[in-house]
Amino acid sequence: MRRLVLLLLIIIASLPLAAQDSMQEGFAPVLNQLGFLVAGQNGEQLEWVITVTNSGDTPGMNVVISDTLRDSLRVEQVDAPRGTVRIDGQTVSVALDRLNPDESFQFSVFTTVLEGGQVDNTACLRASNFAGETCVSAMAIRSLPATGESPWWRIMIVLGGIASIVLVFVGVGGLMLLDTALPEPETP
Repeated sequence: MRRLVLLLLIIIASLPLAAQDSMQEGFAPVLNQLGFLVAGQNGEQLEWVITVTNSGDTPGMNVVISDTLRDSLRVEQVDAPRGTVRIDGQTVSVALDRLNPDESFQFSVFTTVLEGGQVDNTACLRASNFAGETCVSAMAIRSLPATGESPWWRIMIVLGGIASIVLVFVGVGGLMLLDTALPEPETP
């Protein structure tokens, strides 16, 4: 599979308040999604890596992570190390019987871009002992934001280049000065 990594983007959204502390009572899932995004052109491959971590003190029971993709993406395959995988049109779901405290589960959804444009994705989690649903979204970004800020190391490179040029001129000028300051050797 041809995969050009353009940008890695993690967006964590809709986390339950209980999941924001390190260890919570009950099942407290933390869901995140990571996109290995290519240019977003027709026919290019795109991998979505979805991870769920139980930050609670109780196992998650009958955990189902579902991911409904845009029509501009075609689902190619799902790579899950365990659980029951189901692909139904544009919806992918992975079901786990149990997710223990401090345990993480990660799987990949491989897609092909059918038409260019906005490429985003939302995955959601439900469990029999978790009230409601938690979701996470990731979006393809074609370029880094234009902040107007220059990275600190760029200034160091520019100053180093200027210093090198100055040293060359000083060195050449010093040699020329020495050459004119020294008397000509006498010939016998």
